[in-house]
Amino acid sequence: MHPDLSPHLHTEECNVLINLLKECHKNVRIQKSDRNAQVKLSWLSVPREDAEPAEVTGECMHSILKFFGHCNDLDREMRKCLKSEYTEKRTRSREHGAAMRKRLSDLPEEAGR
Repeated sequence: MHPDLSPHLHTEECNVLINLLKECHKNVRIQKSDRNAQVKLSWLSVPREDAEPAEVTGECMHSILKFFGHCNDLDREMRKCLKSEYTEKRTRSREHGAAMRKRLSDLPEEAGR
C-alpha cells in the first residue's frame, strides 16, 4: 500500500514517477474490439457469446496486465523515490526536534519564573 499520492505532498521527481505509474495502469487495457467483443491480448483471444451490442465498441474492459507485473518497474522506482522522501523528511524532523529541545533547555532560569 502506498502513502497518499497527492501531488502537493511529493517532490517533482516523485510526481513524475507517480504519473507514469498511473498512466501505465490506465493504458494497459484489454479492448472490446468488435460486435462479438473479443478480448484480445498478444497471447489471448477469447470470443464471448454473451457480448454486448455494438455500442460498446472501443470501450475499455479491464486493466489486467497490471496483475501480471507489467508496471512493476515503475512501481519499484516510485516506491524508492517515496522512501528517499520519507527518509529526508524524517531526518529534517529529528534535526528540528533536537534544535527545539536544545533551545528550550538553554533558557535562562529567570525566564521560567
